[in-house]
Amino acid sequence: PMQNYTKCVESPMEMKMEAIGIVYSPYKERFGTPRQANVTTGVLEGKAMIGKLKFYKNKGYEHALEDLEGFEIIWVISYMHLNKGWNPKVKPPRGPRKKRGLFSTRSPHRPNP
Repeated sequence: PMQNYTKCVESPMEMKMEAIGIVYSPYKERFGTPRQANVTTGVLEGKAMIGKLKFYKNKGYEHALEDLEGFEIIWVISYMHLNKGWNPKVKPPRGPRKKRGLFSTRSPHRPNP
């Protein structure tokens, strides 16, 4: 029989995150940073550059990092701590020069960093 496990669980209004590491990017300013990983025209040094992830030690997830060696790309959930403020409508740098709803864009300025 079909079951609905989410029906009896209330969705949280707040969440707490704990940092497990830090990203070191060669891109220090938003200008000169690729908008997409494979688009490097006009970026710093004219090519994609390698960043680095440093995981904090003794957090108990060391075994969870095993077997990543074979992957070319991994997804990283980041905290945009340098972005201050946000707007519900933004003008993307490409396409028609009109304001769009924030969540339909790749803008890093979000209600939650």
